[in-house]
Amino acid sequence: MQVNQLFTEAPAYTVHLMRIHRFLTTLCCLLVAFATAAAPRTFVIATAEGKSPGAAATELEGLLAHLNAQPEMHFTVTTYPSYDAAYDAFKAGKAELMLVGSVKYVQAHHEIGAIPVVAEAPKWQESVIVVATGSPIRTFEQLKGKRFAFGYEGSTTTDLLPRLLLSKHQMKMTDLKAQYLGSQQDAIVRAVVSGSADAGALATIVYEANKDKLRALDVSERVPGGTIVAHKEIDVPLFEKIRAAMVAYKPGPNARRQRFSAGAEAINDADFNKVRFLCKVLFDKTYH
Repeated sequence: MQVNQLFTEAPAYTVHLMRIHRFLTTLCCLLVAFATAAAPRTFVIATAEGKSPGAAATELEGLLAHLNAQPEMHFTVTTYPSYDAAYDAFKAGKAELMLVGSVKYVQAHHEIGAIPVVAEAPKWQESVIVVATGSPIRTFEQLKGKRFAFGYEGSTTTDLLPRLLLSKHQMKMTDLKAQYLGSQQDAIVRAVVSGSADAGALATIVYEANKDKLRALDVSERVPGGTIVAHKEIDVPLFEKIRAAMVAYKPGPNARRQRFSAGAEAINDADFNKVRFLCKVLFDKTYH
């Protein structure tokens, strides 16, 4: 009798187990979906380290702190030995974003369709050729034979525009003892102030932060400053969300010597047409 009862009740017992299984499966799916939705998406910003270990990441701390206050997105910085190495990593998809100068941007747009997100505010920057405040140098003619500190080869504000300024004053690269000090412009400031270089070239924003120690000889025409770029495949709503978050950054007084120390501004590809022209004139390189 008990055996017959067991077989009679078995189908109902099986149905009950199946219902429990379906419930637990649905619950697990919901928990996974909730965890996935709750986890912020991570975006890697690639940049060049330069000659001062740790400086590149430190200079972006203010911007990162602001961006990481967004609950849905998380941003990290990965540094590379050079802008070429950072660009290679960006091309390989190891970073969603990259911080570049204007020249590297037009190259990246030409080669892989990279698109600009924001530029350092103010988005229009000049290159300033500087000497120490106590320097006897007053004219470009006096720079002949002198030690001149550039940034890195191909840099917009510390190589391309200074060359243009020099040519405007009938100066050639062979007239100078050129020194290339890397991507960190503070190294140029230190070299000029200490006297290990007689003159140098800086972005306007760096000069303004150090004008108590430096004197300007001349200022170039304007081009876009440091720019954060994204891959062309980025989803448009996500692109706009990242741009809005960056433009909303309001740096405090402690960010004076950091990147984006005056905030960020939206920028478009057409803003770089003058840079394309300069690349053709100075480097004989054509970028579309």
